[in-house]
Amino acid sequence: MTGVLGNPDIRLSQAYLLYDSRCGPCTSFMKIVKVLDLHGKLTPVSIHANQAEAIVKGLLSKNRLKSSFHIVEVSNAGSEVYSAGDGLVRLTRYAPAGRVTFAIVSRVKFLRQFLRWTYYQSTKIRSASKNCPVN
Repeated sequence: MTGVLGNPDIRLSQAYLLYDSRCGPCTSFMKIVKVLDLHGKLTPVSIHANQAEAIVKGLLSKNRLKSSFHIVEVSNAGSEVYSAGDGLVRLTRYAPAGRVTFAIVSRVKFLRQFLRWTYYQSTKIRSASKNCPVN
């Protein structure tokens, strides 16, 4: 397999969870997501890894890459990036009963707003953490 952009580590029809591996709360979040990803569709990648920059090349700046977590979906049609609160909304696709959950969340404005608000609240926890170098 040749991969995407000539990089064998980037596969087509794959979803990546880009997270800050140097941040305690972010790493805990990634571990929770992996437990909920029953079908193993998400591949976690540290935002500090060269692979992360290759995955988002031309889609996100280095500063934006390091500003939050991201879900990146790679396919023949191209790559889509969902960040921060929008990433949390997209993450519902990978949860148990994800097809149904995402269909509901993507159509109900209140639920999308609630997930974005939840993400915003979690950034306060990350900001207060002594285990996060962003602070």
